[in-house]
Amino acid sequence: LDQQAVRLKQISSVHFVGALPQPSRLIPLFDVFVFPSTGHEGMPNVLMEASAFGVPSVATRVGAVEEIIEDGKTGFIVELEAEELMAQRIGTLLCEPEVRAAMGNAARVRMLRSFGVETMVTNMERVYEEIRGT
Repeated sequence: LDQQAVRLKQISSVHFVGALPQPSRLIPLFDVFVFPSTGHEGMPNVLMEASAFGVPSVATRVGAVEEIIEDGKTGFIVELEAEELMAQRIGTLLCEPEVRAAMGNAARVRMLRSFGVETMVTNMERVYEEIRGT
């Protein structure tokens, strides 16, 4: 990655911080969170963390990404290998602070409503009740 940043003349724009004990502490500093996964994903916790911090995401349509991001409302979802569209979506969020702020706020609210502690406990209680047959 160092070599690629040099080759692209972006070394002054890219910061490689190495291993961090608590990397999620950096997420609130981001303007945009980009998740360009091409692999098999379940429910990407890192997208949930970014959303909880109010950082809008641009992610590929893999795994349960659609359960976390509402396309066009809390971030953007793009198809695999749609690099140009991904770049456009990132550019939109970087160049339009009002859109970025609105999506970030919507992402935070969605996380609290859908994945907050109270919601998770209520859902777990429902599962236990179904198992018990009550």
